[in-house]
Amino acid sequence: MPAAAPASSTTTFTSAKLVWNRLKYVKNPNTGKRQSRLNPPEAWIIKDVPELRIVPQELWDAVKARQAQMAPRPGRIAKRRISGSTSVRAIFSLA
Repeated sequence: MPAAAPASSTTTFTSAKLVWNRLKYVKNPNTGKRQSRLNPPEAWIIKDVPELRIVPQELWDAVKARQAQMAPRPGRIAKRRISGSTSVRAIFSLA
């Protein structure tokens, strides 16, 4: 049995993969609390689990392509659709 529970993130969740042994836990000698440490990627155990997929791959690819299209261009001030406020990141970008 793997040492750690599966990792949960958007990428692994939507790609129907379980990732085991991603983290190890060590005890801090000063506080006595557990702290997580990332294991090297070559130590990870990755298993494809297509039956857990919620979003079909074709739809996922289409959404990611659309998001890339809609990404704000450098030097352009992005306005929020509802509030109309501008994005600080866009205002202070160097590009």
